Amino acid sequence: MNIKNIVTKYLLRYESIIWLASIIILLSWPQLFHNLFTQIGNPNSRFNFWFDDFGLLHISLDILLGFANLAITLFIALFVIRAGKDLPFPRLFLVFSLCTASNSAIHFMNVWSVSIYYPWLFGLIKLIAAVANVIMVILLPIIGPRALALIKNATLLKSTKANLQTTNRALEGQILERMQAEEELIRTQNELELRVIERTAQLEKMNKKLLEEIKEKNKAEAALKDSETLFRQLAENIRDVFFIMEPENQKINYLSPTYEQVWGHSLKSAYENPRSLFEHIHPDDKNNVNDILRVSKRSGVLTNSYRIIRPDGKIKWVRVRAFPILDENEKLNRIAGVAEDITISKQYEQRLESSLREKEILLKEIHHRVKNNLQIISSLLNLQSKFVTDQRTLEIFREGRNRIKTMALIHEKLYGPKDFTRINFAEYLNELFSFLLSAYKFDSQKISFKIEIENVYLDIDQALTLGLIVNELITNSIKYAFPNGLEGQLKISMSKNGNNNLLRVYDNGIGIPPEIDIGKTDTLGLQLVQMFVEQIGGTIELKRGKGTEYLIVFLN
Repeated sequence: MNIKNIVTKYLLRYESIIWLASIIILLSWPQLFHNLFTQIGNPNSRFNFWFDDFGLLHISLDILLGFANLAITLFIALFVIRAGKDLPFPRLFLVFSLCTASNSAIHFMNVWSVSIYYPWLFGLIKLIAAVANVIMVILLPIIGPRALALIKNATLLKSTKANLQTTNRALEGQILERMQAEEELIRTQNELELRVIERTAQLEKMNKKLLEEIKEKNKAEAALKDSETLFRQLAENIRDVFFIMEPENQKINYLSPTYEQVWGHSLKSAYENPRSLFEHIHPDDKNNVNDILRVSKRSGVLTNSYRIIRPDGKIKWVRVRAFPILDENEKLNRIAGVAEDITISKQYEQRLESSLREKEILLKEIHHRVKNNLQIISSLLNLQSKFVTDQRTLEIFREGRNRIKTMALIHEKLYGPKDFTRINFAEYLNELFSFLLSAYKFDSQKISFKIEIENVYLDIDQALTLGLIVNELITNSIKYAFPNGLEGQLKISMSKNGNNNLLRVYDNGIGIPPEIDIGKTDTLGLQLVQMFVEQIGGTIELKRGKGTEYLIVFLN
């Protein structure tokens, strides 16, 4: 360890002791406080000295230096106070401020001593200044290199600070970028979390839906299995033959066991040779079955009855009802259907048709015989009337013959067509009117006949009753409406009004006298009309005016 380090070490360590020792020496000086403010010398002589030209210069400089040192002292004190603990070498600044303060006091004492001179006080101040300056001189070589090092360090610190600022700005930029990246990462993470939540919700929903679909599928499979079991039980225990087949591949998917009872062949042979279902068809029915099958592929309908030939030679009738099963492309995939053994029904049907033909022949014969018998009766009445000379009696015979002819026309109309229960009422009225004109020897050129009836078909009871009613009304019009060869018109119309039929018989003749009441008449013809109208559950109304009009209303 060199002397410099030793001095520095001990001086800095014992600096306060040096100051304390100096103060103790001063205070222990016996005459110090006694003579401290003792005035020595003649102030007037010093006053005269200081106030010449040279003295004024000294006074001015001392005042200026005093204030300058005082300002330095105050500046150092303010600097030390503001720097606080961060100030390096605080003792150096303290000693330096003590030097400037004592120097300021010396300069002010020089000015003060112009008028009053205190040698002891002046000496004490100089002693303090001397001690402070000595310590300052000792400290400067020691602390100076350190201060220079601090300056270098400050320059380095400034450079480092600049570098740090640059680095700091770069770091701030990186931090900002990092923060932005973190914010973007957080935003992306939030979006991902949100998407994950949404996707999780979707997956949960899809999973739930999938579970429901699986449950539904399991239920459907169970239901299908039950349905298949039920179908097999049903198909195997009923008399009809169920079948499912693929026509394009000529393959049978299912054929019920009843096939063996109806066709007389084994199921195995049918599965091995699906064409055998068509090979067993009666030759006369094969073309018809093939036509129906082609139609079914287009229209989706297959209903047909045909005969099959069993191995024992017996012939059976079957009725097939089938429908197509389409794939997702609307193309024919399979055909499903049922074949019913209708052999017994066909036998009954044939017997019924035979019986019906026999009855038709019989009914035709009956109508023919009734018509012939009525013709015979009419001819007998005509022959009998030739021996009658009374005109009234002759008229009665004629009216009776006309009524018989009216009924005979009904049976004649029923004899011809295939329908033995209904007749065309318009055609019947035309023939009836022609007969009545010829019977009463009227000129058809003078009396015109008009029928406004569409092709209305009536059953035999209604036609017979209405024919007799019209016969009586037309007979009255021909006999009484057109006297002395008067020309006129007869009109018959029939229409529907809801559930009722309206029959109108009209002539434009002279009309019926007002004293005749159709409901209380004593003539046979109008009495028969009233009776026949009641028989069909209808009503009749007589309208007088220009001619005569009968309105008959009856149910359909």
